[in-house]
Order: sequence, then C-alpha cells, then structure tokens
Amino acid sequence: MIKKFLFYNHQYFYLILISLFFHLLAAYFSQGFYEQDEHFSILEPISFKFGNDATLGWDFFFNYDKQWFLSFLYFYLIKFLEIISINNPFQWAFVIRLSSSILGWLSIICLIHFTIKYLSNDKLIKPLFLISSFFWFYPYIHARAASENLSIIFLIFAITLFSFLRDKKYILLLCGIFFGLSFSIRFTNIFILGFFGLWAIFFRKVSIIDSLILISSFLFIFFLSILIDFWGYGVLFPNSSIVALNYFNLNAEWAKTGYFSTGTEAWWYNFYFIIKEFLPPLSIIVLISIIVFWIISPKHMVTWMTLPYFVFLCTLPHKETRFLFPILIFSPFFIVMAVDGLDKFKLSIFNILSFRISKFILYSLVFINIIALFILSFTPANNSTLLYKYLYKNEKNIEKIYTLEKIPYRKSDLLINFYRNKNIYFTKITTEDECKKIGNEIMTVNDKIVDNYNVETKISEIQKFSYPKWVFDYSVICNLDNFFDNFSLNEKSYFLINKFEYTKNFINSNDMNCKRIFTTIPRWIFTLNLTKVYKNISSWHLFECN
Repeated sequence: MIKKFLFYNHQYFYLILISLFFHLLAAYFSQGFYEQDEHFSILEPISFKFGNDATLGWDFFFNYDKQWFLSFLYFYLIKFLEIISINNPFQWAFVIRLSSSILGWLSIICLIHFTIKYLSNDKLIKPLFLISSFFWFYPYIHARAASENLSIIFLIFAITLFSFLRDKKYILLLCGIFFGLSFSIRFTNIFILGFFGLWAIFFRKVSIIDSLILISSFLFIFFLSILIDFWGYGVLFPNSSIVALNYFNLNAEWAKTGYFSTGTEAWWYNFYFIIKEFLPPLSIIVLISIIVFWIISPKHMVTWMTLPYFVFLCTLPHKETRFLFPILIFSPFFIVMAVDGLDKFKLSIFNILSFRISKFILYSLVFINIIALFILSFTPANNSTLLYKYLYKNEKNIEKIYTLEKIPYRKSDLLINFYRNKNIYFTKITTEDECKKIGNEIMTVNDKIVDNYNVETKISEIQKFSYPKWVFDYSVICNLDNFFDNFSLNEKSYFLINKFEYTKNFINSNDMNCKRIFTTIPRWIFTLNLTKVYKNISSWHLFECN
C-alpha cells in the first residue's frame, strides 16, 4: 500500500521528491510565525511548562478556551531534543517546523491519490502531480506549527484512508483517531467533521458498526485532549467546564453581545481575502475552481466538508485569512476536479479561448506560481526572528541597546519570551529630553511606559500596568537632527532601528562613527542598490557606534 502511494508512477515520483526538497527548504528558512497565534498559542505555553518566563494570552487563564494539544506534543519533542543535547530554542523551532513540513508533504501525497480516485480523465493525472507538488504556498503553510495547518493535515489523512480502505475495521479505527486529532487541535473543525458525518450517513450509508468504530476512536482522542488540557491548566474542568465548551461558549457570547461589532468585515470579505491574499491571478483561478466544483459536485465529500464551513466563516463578524486554510489547502484538488467536470461539458479554457491565448495564460500562471514558490521557500515568515537569533548568540557581548521605536521582542501587547536573550537591556528613546539624558549616562527605566522596561521583567509584572492602551501605543520619536547635536558617547553603544528612513542618520554621522553590524535585509540588496524597494518594508538594523 505504501509503495503504491509513493510510487504511483515512477515518472511522477521525482516530482514528489522535488516537492519534499522545497518543504525542507521552507522548514529551514521560514523562521518565525505567520500569525501571532502560531507563536503565542504554541511556543510560549511550552516555555511556560518548562518553568521559564512566558507570555500566555488572556484566553489561556481568563477564559480557558485554548487547547494544549499541540503544545503538549511539542513539549515532549523538545524534552527528547534536550536529551540529545539540542538546547537552542531556534533549533527546537526548526525541528518543530521540520516535523510539520514532513507531515504536510505526506498529506500532499494523500491528497493526490484521493483526487485520482475521483478523476474521470487520466490525462489530468500528470497536471495533478505537477500542481500538487509545486503549488506555491504548500511548503510555506506546511512549515507552520499552527493549528490551522496540523488539523487539516490529519483531516486529509482521515478522508484518504476512509476513501480507500473503509471496509477494514482497523482502518476505520485509525480514521477516527485522525478525525479526533483534527478536532482536538482546532475546535472549529467540528463543522467540517460534522458535515462529513452527515455525508457518510446520507451518501455512503455507513453501517452502525462502522459508525461506532469511528465515533469511539474519535472520543478516545477527545478524552485524551481533556487530560492534556488538565496537564496544561492544572485543573480538570477550568472555568467549570471542558476547554472545548469554553471555546464555543465564549464565541457564542461574543456573537450575542456584538463583541466584534466594530471593525468587522461584511460576509463577502472571504472572497476578497482569497483573491487578495493568495496571489492573484492564481487566486482567481482557485476561487473560480472552488465555486465550479461546488456547483457541479454537490454530493461530493469535499463539497459537504468545505461549503458549509465557508458559509459559516461568512457569517462570522471577525474574519482572518488563516481561517480559510482548511479550504484552500484543497486548491489542487479543486482546480483539477473543476477542469475534469467542465471537460464533460466542453467548457475548458481551450474551448472558450483560442489555443495560443489559452497556452499563454497557462504558462503565465505557471511562471507566477514558480516564482512565488521560490520566494516563499527562502523567506522568513517573520524577519524579526533573524534579529532574535543574532541577539541570542550575542557574539559581541552586548549588554544594552538603545531603540528609537519599539522593543523588538514585543508583538502588539505581548512579549516574546521563547527566543529572547534575557541578558540584554533595552532602553527606548521617546523624547528629545530623553535623547539628551542618554549622553549623561542616565539609564533609568521609565516605569510608566511599558516599552521602557528591562527585559528581565516578568510578563506578569508588565500586565499589572493600569495605564490606558493608547499610552503604550503613543510615543514621540526623537528628532534625529537634534538628537545627534545633543548626543555624546563615553563608551561603545548600540542602536536598534526599525524604520529604514532613520538608518541614513547613523550611516551619514561621522561624529558617531557608526557601522551597521546586523540587518534583516539581505546584504545583496545594498550591493544592488535596491534599498528603495525595501523602504516601506519592516526591517531591523543594529548599529554599533563609537
């Protein structure tokens, strides 16, 4: 069975191997996180369980609605890594991304075979392998140690096994386990799983015995997740309930009270997110393919899983692109199946447009896809992680850093502890008076502004501040022209700059004798004089001034 899956056709297997290569690249280079939950819901809880400083959001210990499942798995993975003398948080994060990437790559193989099962035209098998192996966002998404990614990977494992081997009882048992993992990692998948169950009852006439096997193995994982939440929270029933119910009760309350009544998006914004965020014009092709497939295959398993979930997302006042991952992960399936369905009606692109125009469009889409694939495979998900790695090594033994804008370890109102070097002191310069004071060696911390803190300060202490949020968000940046007039140094000093436009003041300051010792912008950008391209892109620059 495994051999058949991996070696469906020897001429296609090299495509799968190249796909693995891109996944390995993304696992290595795609450092950091795409969205804050990827870090603060996974890595920070791990840091907390190790007894280190950690930032746990309000949803952990106020509402108790965050599941600990992934953090539990990765916690013991890191425990193993420590046994073999791997003690660097960046190496831990790499292994976590690597494990996620390999699972994601395996899910591609599963999805390919799942799609082949429903194809009526064998000529589409090669395009299916090509699209699936080199789809531009697969390596990037699969490198994410996030619930949106891992939950859908296990879902694909489950439906693939169900499609091929549901007549075997032990396979049904494994399917139920995968369904349970999908739900326990991300609770909103209950809508996908629920409609899969309805589809199985109505269209596959699943027997009572088979249903009991699926449900029992699903419940086994679910009860296991309750025990894991007990391990995380230290309470079996936090907030007098299980975590899953806390999650749904909280979101129901928000919907009832209009918590997201301001700054929310209309129901059609999910269409906008797909087109805008998933690389137009490829995203347009994906969206059209999804809609076409839903129309021509109303009784298909994937339609029943994805269409109700999409409608549910449209009804939510709060919308995010990552919520669409469970649907968009099926993109190659939708594209190929839509082409297969339309071909029956003689409605392919080659029938509608001339051959040359159609060929040009296809080649253009392939070119855009390949470029995006290469860029995402080599690009950090969050370039601040490159800075964290440099500061963690601290080869220059830096003790204090002046920053003109913000502390690099802060994201919104949260503090990144997992990667931070606890031995470096940060002072934020917010006014011209403070600029003048620095030259006189006044190093006191302004305890009324949360940005001006010693990074040794624990997050629990930081959260005690009672000042309004706008106080923390508002700051007056130094007038750099006056800054250099008033600044005097008695020792070597380090300055961290986040706005590219401010770097010229340090580069052009002869009196300061500054040199850039680190930047998150690739060095070849400066060599080719392409800095204007990066002007409006967030980047970090560390200067050493004598």
